[in-house]
Amino acid sequence: MSIEFAEHLGVYTGTDPGGRQWRITEVRTGWRMEFQDRGDLAPTNAGVHRSVGAAQAEASRVSRRGRSRHSEGRRP
Repeated sequence: MSIEFAEHLGVYTGTDPGGRQWRITEVRTGWRMEFQDRGDLAPTNAGVHRSVGAAQAEASRVSRRGRSRHSEGRRP
């Protein structure tokens, strides 16, 4: 299942079916992707991609396969 992203002032945000919130912003080297799970105090950097489309595709891929390795052990 793809994540539906909305753009506002150049920032793309979306929420996957599990409740993880995704945020994609343009940086000097590409598009920075980060996520935040319920209960997290701060977002987790999930990489920089060449295009916003590549970042969106990666977020959807991670969402389809379940929790990514970035978030393992973050919750009790």
